[in-house]
Amino acid sequence: MMGPCFCGALYYLIWYHFDIFLNVISPVLWKRLGVKFALVWISIGLVIVFNLVWNHACAMIIKPGGPYDLANTEELRKYYLKNEVRREADPEDDRFEGCSSDVKALLRYRTKTMKDLRGFWSKKCDRCKEVKPARAHHCAVCDRCVF
Repeated sequence: MMGPCFCGALYYLIWYHFDIFLNVISPVLWKRLGVKFALVWISIGLVIVFNLVWNHACAMIIKPGGPYDLANTEELRKYYLKNEVRREADPEDDRFEGCSSDVKALLRYRTKTMKDLRGFWSKKCDRCKEVKPARAHHCAVCDRCVF
């Protein structure tokens, strides 16, 4: 119950500050800077408020991705593209000639699927007991591994 209350309070504060910006600061900008500069500053304020609200709303609504979602996506991709021939990035290909060994190792790692990672990746989550890819951690809020 506290989460929606905090979100409502946050959006109220954003609206209140934006209302002050439009009703108090904008007339001062019109008088001091002129029409062109005032419109520039007002449009900058609109863009900042829109980005703040949009990004916060997306962060609240969209669930974080994790290894389980990645495995499901890989299965769906296999199902839909099983008849289509795709050329995978081969680190030994001549296109990668001159790349350092670190870059080639990264290319080998990035082309692995979750199923392939289970064979050689040694890191496992202490709570899930599943493979824990790079840049993943166990979230205490949703109780699952997330990227």
